[in-house]
Amino acid sequence: MNLNSNLYERFGIKLKLKKVQDGFSVHLKNLLIEYLDPLVNPEGYKEPQELWTIRDNILREACRQMFIDHNRYTRYTNGFKDFVEHSMSIHGNSFEERLINLQILLNVLSDSGELGAHLKNLTKNTSAYLKDFPILGLKLKEYKTKPPQLIPSVSKYFDKQIDNVLGLLEQERYKSVLDSFEEGLKEFLLAKNKSNLKDSVEDMYTACDEMAKEVLGNKNKGFKHIFDKDEYKKFGFSNKNSKEAYRNLKDWMDGIKHGSLKQYDREDVEMIISLVAELIRFTINKTS
Repeated sequence: MNLNSNLYERFGIKLKLKKVQDGFSVHLKNLLIEYLDPLVNPEGYKEPQELWTIRDNILREACRQMFIDHNRYTRYTNGFKDFVEHSMSIHGNSFEERLINLQILLNVLSDSGELGAHLKNLTKNTSAYLKDFPILGLKLKEYKTKPPQLIPSVSKYFDKQIDNVLGLLEQERYKSVLDSFEEGLKEFLLAKNKSNLKDSVEDMYTACDEMAKEVLGNKNKGFKHIFDKDEYKKFGFSNKNSKEAYRNLKDWMDGIKHGSLKQYDREDVEMIISLVAELIRFTINKTS
């Protein structure tokens, strides 16, 4: 039980998800304004003209990806602050839209490479809030070579498992695997219905396909070819029995992908993600 949940329950109050989501958005808006002060207040720093240019470039790219007219924010003093308040508004955006806007901004800030220390502090404090309120089901994964990414947080076991496999995939040779696996995580994070869950499963299947192509050294092969003849040995499976567990995983995912299996829910997809993570981890450790 989380400390914050205990505190509220002590006074007979049960935390409601929307209340926490809105609270997170308001807190995040304040963090963005505080820790990105060079963009909010360029004139307060030694190289204001350089900061104005950086600010405008960041706003232009972030607005482009959010489908916002950047001219609303780049031509006057309070532009960046107003942009943050608009993109994180609890009145004009759904929680999912706010999360997407946050991820876009993290990507753009990281790509600019000019505000490393500020981004680090922002990430640290955002992560702390997410840990305080696990009801949000979110965590911020930090990488050495790419922007921080919002991913689902389900349990300590799930989080550790996902952290482990994402760390292993942070190598250039596994870029396509990482891209698909991360996309599946984000689909799962924002999923509201079975169609969204199916999208997550399809991305996870693609991650397995990409892993198979890398191990087999053949772009024309995929997940299903793991089980051909002696190909399974290249993945580190010591015998035919050990590979059958993952054949069942493939068949399960195939059923969801092709629509023949209609009875599945969020917990099923969580298990599929865990099994895919374990397959990737096992394969990398056995073949590297």
